[in-house]
Amino acid sequence: MLQKQNILRSQSIARRADAFHDHSARIDAWKSRKGENAVSGGCIIGMRPIDIHITSLGKMGAVFEEKDGMLCAVTDGLCGTRIHLRFPSVGATENVILAAVYARGRTRIENCAKEPEIAELCRFLREKGAKIEGEGTSCILVEGVSHLRDSTYTLMPDRIVAGTYLFAAAATRGEICLEGMRPSDMESVLDVLGRMGAVYENREDGFYLDGRKAINPLPVVCTETYPGFPTDLQSQSLATLCVARGRSVIRECIFEERFRIAPWLNRMGADVTTDGREAVIEGKAHLSGQMVKAQELRGGAALVIAALMAQGITRVYGSAFIERGYEDLAGDLRKLGAVISKKKKQKGETVKNKKKKNRRKQRRKVILILLAVLVLGLVVIFGLFRVRKLVISGNKQYKAEEIQEAIMQDGLCKNSLYLLWKFSDQAKVKESILFLNGAEAKLRTPFEVQVTVKRKTADRISPESGKLYLFR
Repeated sequence: MLQKQNILRSQSIARRADAFHDHSARIDAWKSRKGENAVSGGCIIGMRPIDIHITSLGKMGAVFEEKDGMLCAVTDGLCGTRIHLRFPSVGATENVILAAVYARGRTRIENCAKEPEIAELCRFLREKGAKIEGEGTSCILVEGVSHLRDSTYTLMPDRIVAGTYLFAAAATRGEICLEGMRPSDMESVLDVLGRMGAVYENREDGFYLDGRKAINPLPVVCTETYPGFPTDLQSQSLATLCVARGRSVIRECIFEERFRIAPWLNRMGADVTTDGREAVIEGKAHLSGQMVKAQELRGGAALVIAALMAQGITRVYGSAFIERGYEDLAGDLRKLGAVISKKKKQKGETVKNKKKKNRRKQRRKVILILLAVLVLGLVVIFGLFRVRKLVISGNKQYKAEEIQEAIMQDGLCKNSLYLLWKFSDQAKVKESILFLNGAEAKLRTPFEVQVTVKRKTADRISPESGKLYLFR
């Protein structure tokens, strides 16, 4: 359970400036009248078409060409125009605003996104000298300028990070106080938490939430564009509802692959059934710690929430996804009383392990080569010091053991070993001896063989290998 009234300061939930660095790069690209961007990116959470971006910027004078997996945009100068977005895409709205800042004339963007981050971008650009109005509404007007000035700007807190921490408190039946949070940007989120049974209030020292009674299931939660419930908090709410007392339903209306954490949650003991864009959650008393894997940013954060309320130890792999959107998730949760640590795989250690494996392989090869040389040397030595003791003469009887011993002393050639093996099978002794030229063999007893040499002298009687010799 998260400890009571721990405060997370605004620096911890502040929106990272990486996105604004990216915005600046795109502004510079349009200003220089040439730019390049990767075709598509981000987490795999469903279809993320870029046709809205291409169509809108194309109306302003940009020409696109796909080359080597990159989308290259070239223009002789952008011109302001009226643009109606078929869907209020956050990314498309941002791109058109950035392009319109340096475009000649006025750009009118209709059906644009109304998220607080869009309004924040407009305020940020206005501080730098851009002429923008209408942020926070479905229609934004941008008057192009020739240049922007340097400025200092404090970014708004990240409402998705704040929402993640609020759901973590509700899931663990704990309490939390967030400093610097803007409740006005999160009314739909607070409505969901309130229906679950959480109690909250905006205090002088921060926004306080008591999740000790957040046990109610929700008949239905639908994700929508702002000001509706954000899709970026759907996974966190899904994890939290896994321990609610009853059945809950979540409908994902933005991205169709946002339920990828369902199998991992079920592995931890949850009961989540998905069907297309709908998930049905049957609340359980508790979850159990397991090994799980983050496959995208918000789903990874949701698995961490599930781990906080699970019994036992949970290992969440794929932390790189989580770190894309949370400055220090483990550190912040640790301040709230969570027992959590981040074990980052060191590149140096990985290289070290590979070197060790390579050294082991090389040692094995050397050992195998030495053994082969040793065996070859023994064969050569036995070949040099062979003693041929067996003398076969007419009508003399030899016991099988005598012949076997003589063959063993005669060397380790293939046919000798073959002959020795055959002697172990007494039924085939005669058949085995017949390959010796000029000799006959008769099986007298199970352990005695009579070998008769037909000709008087046999200076060199040998099998095919030439390794066995018979003398008079």
